[in-house]
Amino acid sequence: MRILKLSLAAAVAAAALAAVVLSVDGSPTTPAASAPAAQAPGPDTSHQRPAFVRSLAVSTRAEPAPSAHPERMRALLVDGRLPDGVVRATVLTDEDCAPDAHGVSHCRNKLRLPGGRTIEVRHPHRMQDVPCMTPGEAVRLTRAAA
Repeated sequence: MRILKLSLAAAVAAAALAAVVLSVDGSPTTPAASAPAAQAPGPDTSHQRPAFVRSLAVSTRAEPAPSAHPERMRALLVDGRLPDGVVRATVLTDEDCAPDAHGVSHCRNKLRLPGGRTIEVRHPHRMQDVPCMTPGEAVRLTRAAA
């Protein structure tokens, strides 16, 4: 048993030593150190519907600061009339999502309210922090506190 353990340890040491490669000038380098491993980009989650219903607080005066949390978004009313209270709205469109010089997108979204009436909002957010609203997504819509 002891011979087997020693043989295994010697094989591991030999493999580690074999991994060292001499560069052109004679200095030792390892293949891992000579080039960083390329990582495949992760999936684009900026336009994927979340698994939960998000809240959208809509301002009527000025564009709010960018949404900071995926579950609590902020937007500016661009067209239409906000309903009273909290309602469930359905996202119909997601347009003009290109980020500005500060990395903030100011997406335009049309939302269908109960009864079929629509409103349009501008949703400022950083896509890496808060995904866009996606067509078909249901959101809990309310008027932002003044």
